[in-house]
Amino acid sequence: MGMKIGDMQHAMLSVSSYIKIGFISGLNLRKVERDIQKFEKEMIEYNQTTVHRWMLPIKRAVLDLMLSTDDPLAIAENSAIQHYLHQKAVEGNSLVVESSIYNFSAMVAYIYNKYDLAAALM
Repeated sequence: MGMKIGDMQHAMLSVSSYIKIGFISGLNLRKVERDIQKFEKEMIEYNQTTVHRWMLPIKRAVLDLMLSTDDPLAIAENSAIQHYLHQKAVEGNSLVVESSIYNFSAMVAYIYNKYDLAAALM
């Protein structure tokens, strides 16, 4: 609806909510990833940087679950990306992004049976 009337921010907020709800409700991760890729391009194209930043924690959670590995290099790279996102959220005083990072990281930790980590993140 937002795109039909030219309200890009509303449209992209709706898309972000759709993606988060899809993830939380157990939608296939490949479908969620495809939606993220599709709408991420539109967010950048329409200069919706705030909404794009809000969606990055869910993107990381989806990729963490899809690309799970014991490879130390992949783990280190993922950790560096998470740290960078968190640092940017703190610097930008973005409590929405910061809390999303903790919430989605806790969900991923819980899925991997890392209950102490999940509890600490909440």
